[in-house]
Amino acid sequence: MKHVIILSDMNRAKSIFSTTVLLTTALATILLTFSIATSPGQAQAVLPTPTAQPDGRIIYIAQPGDNWWIISVKTGITQEQLYQLNNVKSDDIVMEGQQILLGIVTPTPPIPTADATTPTPTPNITTPQVAGFGNICVLLFDDVNGDSVRQMEELQLPNGAISLVNNIGTINQTANTSTGEEPVCFNELPEGDYNLSVAVPEGYNPTTNTNSPLTLVAGDQTTMNFGAQLSSLAQPTGPGEGGRNPILGLAGLILILGGAGLSFYFWRLRKH
Repeated sequence: MKHVIILSDMNRAKSIFSTTVLLTTALATILLTFSIATSPGQAQAVLPTPTAQPDGRIIYIAQPGDNWWIISVKTGITQEQLYQLNNVKSDDIVMEGQQILLGIVTPTPPIPTADATTPTPTPNITTPQVAGFGNICVLLFDDVNGDSVRQMEELQLPNGAISLVNNIGTINQTANTSTGEEPVCFNELPEGDYNLSVAVPEGYNPTTNTNSPLTLVAGDQTTMNFGAQLSSLAQPTGPGEGGRNPILGLAGLILILGGAGLSFYFWRLRKH
């Protein structure tokens, strides 16, 4: 009987000790959170806000000592919501490094960026519009620095050819470029899918794509820029370059060698 009473007291002591440890841990966590948020003269601790993944999921990575209650305090999400989102029970243990789902948002599609080598449309607000139709303008510019992007000082190249057709074959127009800043425009076009093709002048190399599909909506006013750079073979020669006759050069070399030979001959005569 005495042994039974001793064992019962030991079990009760263990139970009281376990409860005390749990209460102490919870109290310490509450005090720590409260002190961080309200301590005067100290910067308030800022918990990192997880950002949404590409698929829209908001993930929190469990830290050492985290449990469902602590994560709820940190994130402002109730424990019940955490249980439902993560398909867990209240007595499930949170492991360090575990990914905790905090919510799901609709991902924002990325904004496409323009390819530097692809002609980019720019608005043309000077060309009048006709109801139900749109305008397409083309500027074939002299891409002096070859960066595929038109600068204000890079003017339009003359003698370029432009072709505009629509996908259903009812529009087929061509035009030639001229010198200046004004683009070549095809006005009062019905809306639909089109394809632009540009042929650069002789002696130039294209620095952008020479073909570009586009969709025209009624009311659109669009300018497409195409670039071309002077070919290295057509570059003008600098001072002192070019115009040299190889035959004259060879003749000059022969004269120099002949003069050297005569000088050596007279030197030998004087020695003797």
